[in-house]
Amino acid sequence: MELGAVVLAAGKGTRMKSDLPKVLHQICGKPMLGHVMDTVANAGVTKTVVVAGFGFEQVIDFVGDRAKVVLQEEQLGTAHALMQAKGEYLETQGHLLVVCGDTPLLREGTLKKLAQYHKDTGAAATLLTAKMDNPAGYGRVIRRENGAVSKIVEQKDAAPEELLVEEINTGVYCFKIEGLFEALSRITPATPRESTI
Repeated sequence: MELGAVVLAAGKGTRMKSDLPKVLHQICGKPMLGHVMDTVANAGVTKTVVVAGFGFEQVIDFVGDRAKVVLQEEQLGTAHALMQAKGEYLETQGHLLVVCGDTPLLREGTLKKLAQYHKDTGAAATLLTAKMDNPAGYGRVIRRENGAVSKIVEQKDAAPEELLVEEINTGVYCFKIEGLFEALSRITPATPRESTI
């Protein structure tokens, strides 16, 4: 397999105040998850795994035979969600796109360019970022002096100087499958920065 994908679709979407999983809300007559799955397929992905949680059975019904759906019982972050797909990719070589199921405006061209850049550079992990005039609410991408990514810090944990950074994490990644799940298994939850007054 050259390129696989994991679509993160486990969130409830509490702000939507609905019994329908967030990813199944429709945009232009199609659930957001449907748009994302189409985009991923058009980007050249040959195998897709959807990580679902809230409304698991509804997500399975919608996905049908287009992808394998795996359960994330507790939502414990992106690394934990990705680990739920381990069994589907453990014996696989190649690369893995990771996208969110609630990003219906993501373009196949963007994913193709990300995957190609990732392969061309020989990176183990590649992160898609964006620059925003008003990055409020988004995780900031913190870089070293040489331009390499040092970390991603969520807004609530960011120091005042980090909040001034306009480059944000889009939540779209490409990984080399070899070594990915072993690396993910070593991740522990970050301790939020202690607030100072």
